[in-house]
Amino acid sequence: MEQVVIRYRHNAMQVPSLSVFMNIKGGMNHNCRDVYFIRLLGQNEHLAADVARMDETLTLRMASGRLLYRRMRQLPAPPSPEEAEVYARCYLEWLSCGRERMRTRQTQTNDVLAQVLSNGCKMVLDCYRTGRSGVSETMERNLLVKLLYWFDQVAGDFLKHWDERCCMKLVAENIRKEPEYLFFYLLTLIGADVLLLQTEGDAAVCTEWKKLSAELVVGAYGSCRLPPCPKPGEMQTGRAPRSGEVQIEGSLRQDGVQTGRAPRSGEEPTGRGQRPGEMQTGCVAKPQGQRPVRVHIPERSSRHPSAARTSGQMEEGRSAVSGFGQRPRSGSASNASAWSGSGQSRPESGRLAAACPSPASGAEKSFEELARLASSVVMIAVHERSGEVVATGSGIMIGPAGYILTNHHVLAGGSYYSVRIEEDERIYDTDEIIKYHNVLDLAVLRIERRLRPIPIYRGTKGLVRGQRVVAIGSPMGLFNSVSDGIISGFRRIDEVDMIQFTAPTSHGSSGGAVLNLQGEVIGISTAGIDSGQNLNLAVGYECINQFVRGFTS
Repeated sequence: MEQVVIRYRHNAMQVPSLSVFMNIKGGMNHNCRDVYFIRLLGQNEHLAADVARMDETLTLRMASGRLLYRRMRQLPAPPSPEEAEVYARCYLEWLSCGRERMRTRQTQTNDVLAQVLSNGCKMVLDCYRTGRSGVSETMERNLLVKLLYWFDQVAGDFLKHWDERCCMKLVAENIRKEPEYLFFYLLTLIGADVLLLQTEGDAAVCTEWKKLSAELVVGAYGSCRLPPCPKPGEMQTGRAPRSGEVQIEGSLRQDGVQTGRAPRSGEEPTGRGQRPGEMQTGCVAKPQGQRPVRVHIPERSSRHPSAARTSGQMEEGRSAVSGFGQRPRSGSASNASAWSGSGQSRPESGRLAAACPSPASGAEKSFEELARLASSVVMIAVHERSGEVVATGSGIMIGPAGYILTNHHVLAGGSYYSVRIEEDERIYDTDEIIKYHNVLDLAVLRIERRLRPIPIYRGTKGLVRGQRVVAIGSPMGLFNSVSDGIISGFRRIDEVDMIQFTAPTSHGSSGGAVLNLQGEVIGISTAGIDSGQNLNLAVGYECINQFVRGFTS
């Protein structure tokens, strides 16, 4: 006889205090059990003592086998590329089985839990679609990859003792981002009671999503020193799960640098060492003491004689073509120094508003007008898991809903990214890579801000050698530097059309804009030839237009 899977629903009963949260247990009726999802807002003079009392009480109950409990300060860092690829396969297998069972490392041997997790994932995606517009399948997959990874890491010890009637309680502090909020919502859908201690501010999610959880207001927002989370040694008695977070080491390439994210469907992985004759792309400024991130265009069968000839020319001196991966001056490894020391004067007032008008057909702009388009070119800092800045690059605003185009190799190896915009004192942190292609070396990053994009050239008149161009980027961390030059040639490298241009670029220019005199993006700075002078390469507008389709409106 097939086992009936219990459903979970959120109880609307008001939970007025931590004491009630500690002691309440959802009832069950007709194979449906109540769970609780609560946001405690603000802080007061008693909160720290109440949290300490809750830790002590629930830890003792867990030691006697009566429930499972965990309090945590933060979620684990995003998955390494190899881990992300594992969970991407879990997602694809889930689709192939009709979304009946979600198999992860922790649910492989438990059919009931796999069904419960599958139901929870479907409900989370339904919520995700209602809370955001323009959700694509890729965005859904990226969300679930992150949630499933956290699911195995955070709830892994719980799942060793999981059954449908098990009482689980999780407490987390100051959740802000959408994926984090949806993750804890997912945990309630496998039977956990969740309490979010929002002492510093509420979660930055839409009103519809906030309705999923009940509010418990205890005071004003502010700084509150809560007691340390129970240590692993205090949690390892009886049925108690271990408290410590599992840290998964990212794989190291042959140069010793963790790189990239999981390839999307149809793309080739990049996590290997350099082979003789490959072109190294890396217009990324590296802090002193860090090995350069190296991302290579994979070997592909050439269908065009011209491509084969071009590749052969590049292979004659395999150290000749390199990315702009030079290290900046000592001290660039910190967040503050990565954004400072550029010597860049503040832009003129009102520049952003005038940055991106639609260019008149055939009307050339002055260099002063083209320089103002720097307001729509951003600087990107790449952070490792510890938060240290390990590289900087550039990006181009392409869509008003927060979409930024950059090179894939700029983002490779990062755990998260911070984006700086002219005339905006705020620095925007994100780990939301919407799309990338490692052969074209393009990627789309998203931040929570409305943007003024630069138009992309549509090819109404072909580019020609000798045509004047302007390059905007942040070489060596010098925020939004502007230089000019000409198109010196057109190259086809591993079946990717590239523009060779002479406008000076340096390490940190990757992802920056190459513009025509009408102020349109004709290419994105990608690589340079170190042994030559001002021999730089950009992915052309044809590839860009195809890649960013759907993001520019």
